[in-house]
Amino acid sequence: PQEDIMHRDLTVFQVLYYAALMRLPHDLSRKTIVQHVEQLITRMGLAHIRDNVIGGEKVRGISGGQRKRVNIALELLTEPSLLFLDEPTSGLDSTSTLEVLEVLRQLADAGKTIIMTIHQPRIEAFKCVDKLLLLAKGGKLAYFGPAMTASDYFATRSRLPLAPNANPADY
Repeated sequence: PQEDIMHRDLTVFQVLYYAALMRLPHDLSRKTIVQHVEQLITRMGLAHIRDNVIGGEKVRGISGGQRKRVNIALELLTEPSLLFLDEPTSGLDSTSTLEVLEVLRQLADAGKTIIMTIHQPRIEAFKCVDKLLLLAKGGKLAYFGPAMTASDYFATRSRLPLAPNANPADY
C-alpha cells in the first residue's frame, strides 16, 4: 500500500503476530506462528526493534524505512513466491531506501520474484536491481533487459558518447 496500514500503538512483533493469526492456516499452533514471525523479523532486519511501537503522528515510533520493512514483512507472512511493490521506497531518505532495497535483494537472492516500481534511484540502489523495464512517454517500451547494460543500450542509440574511461555500470 502507498500508506502504511498497521496499528500505530502495537509493537513490530504484535503487528506481525496478529496479522499472522489472520492470514496463516488456523490449524497452526501458536508456537509455530510465533516462530514464523520471529524468523521473518530476523530476515527483514527488524530484530533490534522487535518490541518498539510502530508509532505515528502523536507517538514517536520506528523510522519510515523500518515501517516499510514491516509492511513488506506483512506481505511475506504467507511466503508468496512473487511480490508486486508499488514504490516501496517513496518518502524515504537515501539510507533508508538502500536498506529496503538490500532486504529486497536478499529476498530475490533467496528465490522470491520481486517486481517493483521505483523512481529516480541513486546508483547504489540501482545496483540492487537485476532487470529493468523503462517506459517512455505514452507507456511505450523504451528498454527491457539487464539493469547494468541499460546505459550501453542507450549509448549505442544516442549521439552522446560516454565519458572517457567510463564504466557504463556507473551511469
